Amino acid sequence: MLLPSQPAWANAPFLSPMASASPFLAPAKAFRFKAHMAPNNIVVLQWIAAPKYHLYRNRITVHLTPSSAQLGPYTLPPGKPMHIPGVGTL
Repeated sequence: MLLPSQPAWANAPFLSPMASASPFLAPAKAFRFKAHMAPNNIVVLQWIAAPKYHLYRNRITVHLTPSSAQLGPYTLPPGKPMHIPGVGTL
């Protein structure tokens, strides 16, 4: 089984009261996830970001379960550089 990695805090129940006061979407709503099998045993993973939300290529990781499964090389689509005030160009 292929699972997207996410920060441990994303499902932390103790953050629920704070989440309602937060101006940010919950991770599962900000980044919808889809996966499907393509020909030749290729697994296609897709994250769909909500408007004004962005994924950072250097933060994307993929892990397999069970641990006996092996992940071959994977590719990411080309990114789009963005300038974020106070952060710079990413």
